[in-house]
Amino acid sequence: MQDKIEIRWFYGLIFSFLALSIGFLTQEMYWFAALPLLVGIVYLAIFSLDVILYIVAFATPLAIVLNDKSSGPALSLPSEPLLFGVLLLFAFKFIFEGKFDKRVLNHPVSYAIYFLLGWTLVTSLTSSFPIVSFKHLLSQLWFIVPVYFLGTQLFKEKKNIKRFIWLYLSSLCIVIIYTITQHAQNGWTQKAAHWVMTPFYNDHTAYAAVLALFIPPVIHLWRDHTNSFKERTLSGLAVILLFTAIILSYTRAAWLSLVVVFALFFVYRFESSFILFLPSVSDY
Repeated sequence: MQDKIEIRWFYGLIFSFLALSIGFLTQEMYWFAALPLLVGIVYLAIFSLDVILYIVAFATPLAIVLNDKSSGPALSLPSEPLLFGVLLLFAFKFIFEGKFDKRVLNHPVSYAIYFLLGWTLVTSLTSSFPIVSFKHLLSQLWFIVPVYFLGTQLFKEKKNIKRFIWLYLSSLCIVIIYTITQHAQNGWTQKAAHWVMTPFYNDHTAYAAVLALFIPPVIHLWRDHTNSFKERTLSGLAVILLFTAIILSYTRAAWLSLVVVFALFFVYRFESSFILFLPSVSDY
């Protein structure tokens, strides 16, 4: 009897939502169709906050930046609203529960962040345009708190690091393929390389910076023999795609940064040999 009542409630809710959707759509109020998605995100934010961070990781490369000067500062959709929601939930839980990893709260990097945010608050209070300054402070909060403080908890398990990289990389590859296609349609010119990644990135420097950041970890995934054959094959193809994209970005700073990274890797990888090599060089 109870099962029948639950089934009736289930179908009743479905048909009620369909009826309301049709009513709102006839009035050209299309936002109502996104209500189930919003409810699902709220549910995940409360009971599975890590899933929200994974959604942010996947959505960030595909995010569209809205930069309407009449309505306020630029906003990246949907990643920044999600991060803002995570910030509010984190603040709510911290205030009422007061529980968080003290090792993270007392870490030197955390103290540096406290100083940065505190100084930003002071300068916002003395700013000539306090509204603009406080908006900047708020944007710093919704980037730093979810990514740094919650990221430290998420990445306690190494498998979550790999999952995060793959989610971000998969959507980044979509952007790369789109960018290369746009570049080909515009004759592979250096001038076109400055804007073909829009609307996902504002210019080729930000686009190339992300490519340079992800090349080292993806190379690690490719060279890691503990990964499956399928995973290594996909990461190998991703390495080729990333290098192709960064070459076509015409961004010398990104190229130079990779040279420095690989030089540091060489020193780290062959540290003992390098230290023994220095005295022999100094003899000459």
